Amino acid sequence: GRIRLLECASRGYFMTVDDTNTLRLFKIFDQPVHSTESVAVVRELASLTAANLFGQVLNLTKVHMASRTLTHVYLGLGLDGHVRAHVVTAASERLLLLCSADTPSGGLSRVQGQSASGRRASGAGRHYGFWLQSVSESRLGHGGASSTGGPGPYSTWGGSGTFSGFVGAA
Repeated sequence: GRIRLLECASRGYFMTVDDTNTLRLFKIFDQPVHSTESVAVVRELASLTAANLFGQVLNLTKVHMASRTLTHVYLGLGLDGHVRAHVVTAASERLLLLCSADTPSGGLSRVQGQSASGRRASGAGRHYGFWLQSVSESRLGHGGASSTGGPGPYSTWGGSGTFSGFVGAA
């Protein structure tokens, strides 16, 4: 499909959303060469179809999403060095996705990942995928926001819509 959204983060990570709402995580790797020119390689680390994403939401919240259109993506690295994505739908539903983890199931010390097809990047020692951590719904005009999901130490986007633990340092 055609790319609708493109979001870049530090350390060469970037994410796309296409016209079928498929999420893709990429990384740019600099290749050492013995000349004055530099060579960079783009590698797809993980992808997640809209159907699989909305299935994760249904498994976590037991409710269908109000919108199946992804309108915004915010990508960055947490203080622990792991990649996270904040995704917003047309109905202002907010999804927090863990995109890199220490285990194939999306585990980070105390966080258990949801079902996703994670792939280990060759030689990186890190696993990549899309593991839904939490879902919150913006209820502007209704007295705030509601949140569903684990409010654990890695859920950096609570119902208030802040990015308190989100760092994009290089």
